[in-house]
Amino acid sequence: MSIATAIQNAQTKVANAYTAVSTKGGTLPATQDLSNLPTAINSIPSWWSSTKYGISIDVLLWELDGTWTLTFPTGWDTDLIISGITWVGAFTFSYKFYRNNKLKSVVVRDLKYANSSSCFDRAFNLCTNLETASFPDLVEANGAATFSYCFQGNTAMVSASFPKLQEAKGLTCFQYAFSNNTNLENAYFPKLRIIGDPDAGANSSYRCFYYAFQNCRKMTELSFPELEEIWCNGGAANTGTFGYNAYIEKIYMPKLTTISKTSAYWSTLGADNIFTNCTALTELHFWRTNQSAIQATTGYATKWWAPSTCTIYFDL
Repeated sequence: MSIATAIQNAQTKVANAYTAVSTKGGTLPATQDLSNLPTAINSIPSWWSSTKYGISIDVLLWELDGTWTLTFPTGWDTDLIISGITWVGAFTFSYKFYRNNKLKSVVVRDLKYANSSSCFDRAFNLCTNLETASFPDLVEANGAATFSYCFQGNTAMVSASFPKLQEAKGLTCFQYAFSNNTNLENAYFPKLRIIGDPDAGANSSYRCFYYAFQNCRKMTELSFPELEEIWCNGGAANTGTFGYNAYIEKIYMPKLTTISKTSAYWSTLGADNIFTNCTALTELHFWRTNQSAIQATTGYATKWWAPSTCTIYFDL
């Protein structure tokens, strides 16, 4: 597909989108272009799914080149900024930048809610020159496989930042998200408050960070300064919340008080094996005031399947 044809197709989609906004009672801006489209869509009175708008950003991206790989126009090479979208639906960005080796940085601004299945599944998978990624406004990532494999295999990646993220509840939410990123040094989750879903059923929230940092050889520490709850409901043996992150040596969780699973699933595996096969894990650090609460949690006696050489500290 030529660039001219791609642009014409995109313009047609935008025009159709504004028609859909108008017929559904939304507010049309004076300038009806792509930059104003998210605001127009959000003005529709009912909180419908994107498919009812007659268009979505997903469709626009897909139809620009009609394949699994988005081809960047000449001059749009290294820095990607996505803005104006506050929530995304299922599969919205899944595979959209797969194997794009021009990208060096990604910033997804304004997005607050990523609560649908696979909305960023493999979105930036195998972008081997991508160095940094940031979701500065994201608050919730509660869909199944929300960021599953999202940044996997990005060997140039050094940091990822989620500075406002508070909830990561979905099954396999960050599973394999950064695996094989051999130069990754930091993954920031400074406001993350809850991992897993206390209201979920069996086998529904037990692998949120499973393999997330597999083979990230420079990532030896994790810090969750605001984390209060880890819920791990069900799951087979060896599939815990942080399972198989084999290079992590130390984890700091000063505010954590709850490591559990919902009462309906006490008979199944889950919270007692959240660190299974974290073979390098030698230190778990908690706030000293929370010692009695931590010692009362499911799996404390076995260190939640951390290695026997792992030491639990109440020193924060």
